[in-house]
Amino acid sequence: MLESKVPASEYVKLSPAQRLAAWRWWFIVLLLLALLGGGWALLHAIRDVAGHSAATMGAEASIETVAFVQSAGGSGTSAGTATGTTATQKSDAPAGPGPDDASKMRPYIMLGILGLIGIITLVCLWVALFSSNASSVTTASDILKTCIGFLIGVATNYLKAGP
Repeated sequence: MLESKVPASEYVKLSPAQRLAAWRWWFIVLLLLALLGGGWALLHAIRDVAGHSAATMGAEASIETVAFVQSAGGSGTSAGTATGTTATQKSDAPAGPGPDDASKMRPYIMLGILGLIGIITLVCLWVALFSSNASSVTTASDILKTCIGFLIGVATNYLKAGP
């Protein structure tokens, strides 16, 4: 059950403001820390996705520039040495998935997971505050406690990684 000062049968009869007042202080602090930490981790994941997209677009533009210079009759050495890749090196590469494909998808997967956990947290918070069914409040509060633990764990993991 939710960490409140009243039993579940009386909890569902309270207004949302009274329900919030019935929560224990430490649960509210953990909830706020989880929401702030989860939001920070989500912004960090969005930054990773944006940085990954910009880096990918920059690499593709460099390869296209080298190919254009070589097809125009240029040596391609100045552009090839600047990017570290030439058009001939690109065409010799295997066509199958490489070991870097998983690392390229990591920011997108993290963004999806954090977004989904954030949505579940907000839905469970809404149910805990506004539902009139004691069973759904109990289930939502259990899921909310799990999401709080997950979001705090993710936030501390991102804090160790640095900005």
